[in-house]
Amino acid sequence: MSQHGRWFDGAVATDQAVTVAAGEAGLEIATADGRTMSIATAELVRMSSTRDRIRLGHRAIEGWRLDLDQPIEPALLERLPRAGFTGATNAGRKTMAAAIVVTAAGTLALGLLIIAPETVARHMPMAWEERIGQIYELPVGMAACADPAAAQTLNALVDRLDPEARKDGITIQLLDVGEANAAALPGRRMIVFNGLFEEARTPDALAGIIAHEIAHVRRRHVATAMVRELGLGTVVTLFGGGA
Repeated sequence: MSQHGRWFDGAVATDQAVTVAAGEAGLEIATADGRTMSIATAELVRMSSTRDRIRLGHRAIEGWRLDLDQPIEPALLERLPRAGFTGATNAGRKTMAAAIVVTAAGTLALGLLIIAPETVARHMPMAWEERIGQIYELPVGMAACADPAAAQTLNALVDRLDPEARKDGITIQLLDVGEANAAALPGRRMIVFNGLFEEARTPDALAGIIAHEIAHVRRRHVATAMVRELGLGTVVTLFGGGA
């Protein structure tokens, strides 16, 4: 038997309707446009479990989420990771600790980059990230929406979701682009495409997407991507060295 769910793929801010069934080693997920994927139970982690819903994450894909409404049929429930399962995480911690012990001081930065770019990003000075934000230009064809009422609405939504966000310098900008999407940019910036207003099914759905982007900013996911893609040495040279 299959069960309906909502899936975030980690790349696009909006969720998708999917059907989920028990597979041989995990879950079989099918999207509305005909795509299918098999996810092993060992790749999943139970992020939260309430009377109404179970939320799963993917150990290797940041932002990946799968929401399943309760009650969940028994065959599928058997394929879900147990609450509090930490075997893979503990193994990862042991690997990280061993690498730190045996790695010389001159290669410590490289070890951190390979093992935990998130750790490096959390300790990166925000001023480095803000330098990129100050020079970042929107791609050609992405014009900012000049409607003050729209900007006021978005700012009010941010204030409701995170009352300290704008005090901490987090900004949000509406772009006159028909695509339904949103993104976090360097320097505590967020952008929202106006197509999202047409695609979001309810105000709560729009609020959920904005909250998702605020979380990216708060958790330094943009800095993490910089470290992962550019390399720690390049980030330090370019932004720590005054270039």
